[in-house]
Amino acid sequence: MINIKSFNPTVRLTFITGLSLLLFTWALLMTTPLPVSAAGDAIQGTIWVADEFGNSLTVINANTNEVITTLTGIEGPHNIQVSPDGASVWAVSGHDSTAVLIDALTYELIGTVPTGEHPAHIILSPDGKTAYVTNSGDNTVTAIDVTSLTAVATIPVGEYPHGLRSSPDGRWIYVANTNGTTLSVIDTATNTRVADIEVGQRPVQVAFSPDGALVYVSLNAENAVAKVDVASQTLIDTIEVGVGPVQVFVTPDDSILLVANQGTEDNPSTTVSIIDTASFSVVNTIETGVGAHGVVVEPSGQYAYITNLYENSVSVLDLANQEVIASVQTGSGPNGISFSQLPASPALSIEIALVANTESSEPTADEHTEHHPETEVTPTPQPDTNADSGMGMGEIGGTDMMSMMDAMMGIEMSDEMRVQMEQMRGMMDTMMSGEMMPGMDMMSMMGQMSEILDAMMGIEMSDEMRVQMEQMRGMMDMMMSGEMMPGMVTTPDATSGMEMETEYSVDNLAPLALAYYEGGKVYFIHPEASDEGVAEILTNMMGTDVLVVPSLAEVPEELLSKVYVFTNGVEAMGPLGYQPDVFDSVPGDEAYTPLRSINLVTWQENAEARELTSIREILEAEENGEVIIEHPGVVVNMPILVWPNGQR
Repeated sequence: MINIKSFNPTVRLTFITGLSLLLFTWALLMTTPLPVSAAGDAIQGTIWVADEFGNSLTVINANTNEVITTLTGIEGPHNIQVSPDGASVWAVSGHDSTAVLIDALTYELIGTVPTGEHPAHIILSPDGKTAYVTNSGDNTVTAIDVTSLTAVATIPVGEYPHGLRSSPDGRWIYVANTNGTTLSVIDTATNTRVADIEVGQRPVQVAFSPDGALVYVSLNAENAVAKVDVASQTLIDTIEVGVGPVQVFVTPDDSILLVANQGTEDNPSTTVSIIDTASFSVVNTIETGVGAHGVVVEPSGQYAYITNLYENSVSVLDLANQEVIASVQTGSGPNGISFSQLPASPALSIEIALVANTESSEPTADEHTEHHPETEVTPTPQPDTNADSGMGMGEIGGTDMMSMMDAMMGIEMSDEMRVQMEQMRGMMDTMMSGEMMPGMDMMSMMGQMSEILDAMMGIEMSDEMRVQMEQMRGMMDMMMSGEMMPGMVTTPDATSGMEMETEYSVDNLAPLALAYYEGGKVYFIHPEASDEGVAEILTNMMGTDVLVVPSLAEVPEELLSKVYVFTNGVEAMGPLGYQPDVFDSVPGDEAYTPLRSINLVTWQENAEARELTSIREILEAEENGEVIIEHPGVVVNMPILVWPNGQR
């Protein structure tokens, strides 16, 4: 039997620091109360909102209708779009003419791509391989290859393109040309405009019917919605709605079309029009919030979410009863909105700064107008509510932790270093405010900060930065030892009152881990392993105890699923420091079981290592002599909680 513990130590513990902090635990998430529809069905997921004048993105837990965190650092984000698998999120910066890609689970910046002038909306193709951005400033659409993060086409369209959507089969993209009267039709096979359809004055956004046969478009200047036949590319009908309609969205069962009526600068609207798609008639008008703008419906069709541009909120609409059941405060000027089916991922802080190549100035009213319909109004910027609370951390050696962090943020550093520093700064803000992260007390949070700091010490940095880091490490050691707790009471019960009222602790619950299945992403836990060495590796990796259960190895091979673990190759977040594991089955497959036999995959020296995301790719690589596969006889319990098109 091969003992994984005998592998090179550098292989065993290489891991992206901080992931386990951000992906706490499925069980912890499920302890919070869930919103229930009239039918009693609970939902889960994450709502993403683009706060254009707050220069931020608000992340909302759909289970609780509460804000998880606010991501800052994107200048003037007008629109936002979750990827089909929910694992990533795209936003556009109208201020910087860029598209920004974010990891939806870690809240970290993945990359940016230049677009045309003044990008307005962004969408993903149904297969998630291509992003499309409307550029209002130069009358084009940019096509972006998601894998390489490069622009692959610039497509001329009509005047001032704004909203756009893909047909369900991915064949067509319809673009609303707001300063004209047409929809431009893009053939995605060639990324060229193939038609322009006359629809009416100031089309703002489009929505396909689920079968792809019809397209609906809001006509902002006519207070109307038009219906277009996709096969003949002709206008069928037009009906009146509320004042200044903007975004439109069709429910998954094709029964209702929702229209957000934003209104005008002098007369903002507060409603959403409910259109019966069968009769194409308005059957209800619901009061939501001032300046109703963006709209999205979650996949089950129970709830719709509407951004209210002029009151900085999102309204939660129960579609069965057609009434607003909650209102969630957002950043300033919420515009675009998108929904992810993945469970909401906890965050290190109530505010997380993204590291992007953007300037720090606020967008002006002129810039706002350049990529909005003329009827929209500049929302009032809100004051920063996340400033230091002034709790008073005291001083150690003439400077305290907060001032030292602030000083270090002004030193030139790598993007990797800055991301880690922002995470520590966010945790320190949380502690100073007297709030604690779920399931953690003060000392637990300091322990997590210490781990981040240790990882940062291994990153290449300037001599000036290293001196500061060593001073901070010394301060952290003093605080952890109890010799000095600046600004805190040092009695034994000093931190007990800050603990969350929950029986769970991050120390004894299993965080989610990432793997692949047939090219898609899955998220799972691994609470038990048959081998002591494997259990130790997994414990070190995720920060929670993995139990040793030797009897798992006695389960007959034919009753086990398989997991492929890489021992070398592409460095990433896998258990041995390389690419994520690859599973052979997911819930719903006939062969699925959470008990998996480990198969170790090793790249040969003469092979070109690359990331493999399916069993087929692994077996092909083995057949070609690129990898060898070993079977150590170790079994791990690995229940899958989220998988492509499914979740528990």
